[in-house]
Amino acid sequence: MLTFIAWALMAATAAAEHCLDSQDQVIWFSSGQAGFGELLSSCGQQCTAEANCTAHCVQQRAGYSLACAGCMGGLAACSDSQCLKTCRDSQSCEDCIRSKCEPIFAKCSGLGIFKPRPSATRIG
Repeated sequence: MLTFIAWALMAATAAAEHCLDSQDQVIWFSSGQAGFGELLSSCGQQCTAEANCTAHCVQQRAGYSLACAGCMGGLAACSDSQCLKTCRDSQSCEDCIRSKCEPIFAKCSGLGIFKPRPSATRIG
C-alpha cells in the first residue's frame, strides 16, 4: 500500500512530470482536466483514498498511464491524510489541498489543478 509519505518521497526524489507524455496530454486536454475533480472524488471514495487503489481506478476509468495515475492517487491520499480533518467548507479544503498537496502533485505530474487566484488590485 502506497502511503502519503511514500508518495511524497517518491514525487520529491523520482523523475517528475509523469503526465506530460502524449497519451496523457491527449486525455487531460480532451476531457480529463474538466472531469478531474469528479474522477478523483469517485475513485478516491471507492478506494477510501488509498493511493494505489485510486491510481488503478483512475487508470482504468480514464486511460492515463500508470505513472500519471499514480500522481493522481497520491493526490487523493494526500488530500485525505493532510486535509480531511481541517476541511470546514469547500474553500478551506481547497486552501489546504492547494498548500499541502498541489505542489507535490504538480511536481509528480507536471499538471496544475488550480487556476491562479486573482490578485487583489486597488482601483483609484
